[in-house]
Amino acid sequence: MRGICSGGRRAQWLAAAVVALGGLLVAGCNDTETYDHRGYTKAPLDHPAPVIRPEPQTAMSKLGRPAYAPVVILTPDSVAAAKK
Repeated sequence: MRGICSGGRRAQWLAAAVVALGGLLVAGCNDTETYDHRGYTKAPLDHPAPVIRPEPQTAMSKLGRPAYAPVVILTPDSVAAAKK
């Protein structure tokens, strides 16, 4: 007994594709209408997402960025010129 589809592998794959496509169509038809007639959409305020607040400033963060030493890129030409 070979199941519902008695053809070869190609027929079985075709039957599986038809069933999968039908399942996607049925699942897609149950979607509620999401078009907003106001011209724009915004998040529902019934259950707003959590609000993320920034961390308070510390004494170190008030100092700003550190003063870094300038980066000197050495090339073979500059090293040879420095040796002379």
